[in-house]
Amino acid sequence: MQGQSIPINWTASANADSYQLQRNTGSGWSTIYTGPNLSFEDTAGAWATVQYRVAAGLNGEYGEYATSAAIPVISASALVISGSDTDLGTITADIPYTVSSNTGNQISLTRTVNGVQYASATVSSGFAYNIPVMELPTGTGTIIITATVQATSGPVTATRTWTYTKTAQTFPASAGVGPLAQNGVSFLPQTLAECVRTNPFWGGSLSTALEMLTGVAANGAQVEVGSYTGTDTYGSGNPTSYTFSKIPRIIFIISSATQDGMGVIIPNDSAGFGGKTLDNGWDFWVVNCTGTTVQWYSNGNALKQMNFASYSPYKILAFY
Repeated sequence: MQGQSIPINWTASANADSYQLQRNTGSGWSTIYTGPNLSFEDTAGAWATVQYRVAAGLNGEYGEYATSAAIPVISASALVISGSDTDLGTITADIPYTVSSNTGNQISLTRTVNGVQYASATVSSGFAYNIPVMELPTGTGTIIITATVQATSGPVTATRTWTYTKTAQTFPASAGVGPLAQNGVSFLPQTLAECVRTNPFWGGSLSTALEMLTGVAANGAQVEVGSYTGTDTYGSGNPTSYTFSKIPRIIFIISSATQDGMGVIIPNDSAGFGGKTLDNGWDFWVVNCTGTTVQWYSNGNALKQMNFASYSPYKILAFY
C-alpha cells in the first residue's frame, strides 16, 4: 500500500563485490541502490505497480539482471489509521483515533498495549473510538493499532504505534472540595458523592443518601431479619403490621415473587414514616409507627400493600 515499506532481498552471487538494484514504476528502470548488501527496503509511492531487478557486479562491471514480478500498489486511502507513529508524552485524556477504507469492505481491527491484546473487532469504514486513559497501565507503555482489509489485490494491513507515559494519580492528605470547571463554567459538582446519582427514593444523589444513613453509619449498621405471611387483605381498615425489637430507621420488605417484590419504608419528617414499593412506583401509607410497631396499608390491593398471600413469605429487614 502507498506509504508502506517494501522489503527486497536477493541471494549472494559467487565472487561479486557489489549489487545494483533498480526499480520500474511504469516509466523505465532507475537505480535505487548500489552496494554490498543483500537486502534493501523501499517505500511504496503513488504508483499503480512496481517491479524490481538486481544484478551482481565485480569491480564496477554488472552482469545480467534477475527480475521480480510486477507488484500492484494500493492507494493509501485503501486503509487509513488516523494520526502518525509518535510519542504521545504524558497522557491525561482519552486517545482518539479513526479507521477508514475506500474498499467498501469490513475492517479487522486489533489493539494491543505492551504486547497484550486489549480488543479486537470487525468495523466499517469511518470507525471512531477513544481509548480510555483510565484503562491504560501506568508508567510507560506502547499502544499498537493493527487494521486489515481485503483489497482487490489481496489483504492490506496498516499499523499505528504510539508510546506514552501515564503517571499515577495522587490525592492530598487533607480533605477539601471544589467544583470541576471548564472555561470558567462549572460542569460537575463539588464532591464525588454529589456526582453519583441514586434512585429518587434515596434522595437522587449519593450525598443525600449518605445523609439519610448518617445515623446508621455513625455507630455501625445493625440489621434485624424477620418474615410474615400475607393475608390478602388491604386498605386503611386492614393494615399490615410488624413489631421490631427497636425503632427502625429503614425497613426493606421483600416478597418471594420475582416481580413486584420489594418495598421500602424510610423516615419521613413529621409523618414519622412514609413508604413506597420500588418495582412500579406504588405508594403505600404508614398509619402507625408508635414505638417499635409499624403498620402500613394501600388502597390499591393486597399486592400493592405487600400482603399478597401467593407471594408469601415476605422477608422483612430492619436497619437501626
